[in-house]
Amino acid sequence: MFFKDYLISLANMLDVKFKGYEKIATNSADKGELCELFMKEFLIDSFGDIFKIFRGGRIVNCVGAESKQIDIIITDKRAIKIFGDKGIYPVETVKGCFSITSTLTKAKLINDCKGLVSIPKDVFSFRKHDFMPQKDFDIAIQNWKWRVPYKVIFAFKGKLNMDWAHDIVQHASKVEIPHNALPDLIIVNKIGYLEKEYPDDNNLIPTGRIGFSFVSFKENPDYSLPFVRIMYYMQMANLYDDMLKLDLINYFQNRFS
Repeated sequence: MFFKDYLISLANMLDVKFKGYEKIATNSADKGELCELFMKEFLIDSFGDIFKIFRGGRIVNCVGAESKQIDIIITDKRAIKIFGDKGIYPVETVKGCFSITSTLTKAKLINDCKGLVSIPKDVFSFRKHDFMPQKDFDIAIQNWKWRVPYKVIFAFKGKLNMDWAHDIVQHASKVEIPHNALPDLIIVNKIGYLEKEYPDDNNLIPTGRIGFSFVSFKENPDYSLPFVRIMYYMQMANLYDDMLKLDLINYFQNRFS
């Protein structure tokens, strides 16, 4: 009960902060920057001891492909500093991606989804821990490919409904793993959220229709629910550090060749 009440108060606090600064910040760029700062504060309070949290950057792979700019990127705590200083992050180190907007519209949602589709996950550079059997390594790779990073679109106000889910699925249809390219969670604070449905854990590769579920807070004003999901799935993303090791040599191949 304590944590539920805390997370409901968090949703209320974010709402109050946004409404307070909305009256002051008339410039859209300033408003967007403040929105990102509000969310980053929550992420640092929740995950600062286990992840690095960065505002703004691009996700890259070892063959030079890169994503579009993403508002907030969460990486492995052990990721080396030179990547963070440059605002680029190896895809193997990225645990979460957050797109933040003041007001969610259908057009803004589709644009944010295009940014997630651009994350390069077709080439990656891992090696297994010495103690891990090859079969377990292969299973870990398959799970990583369609579960990580955890991807959230968060808005402080706006509209959201189930029909929008059908419109964003097509933007991931041409990538290797469409399920991974779509946002895991789409939130309009205190209004509701769309959540991507995962298949049974026994199915390593999702098949068939990609589904979403929609929760409106009109019927159930439990504003804690999306924050519970963020905390749970970000913690799950951290577990892959115990199974997969980034092979940095492939990022510096010209230096080592």
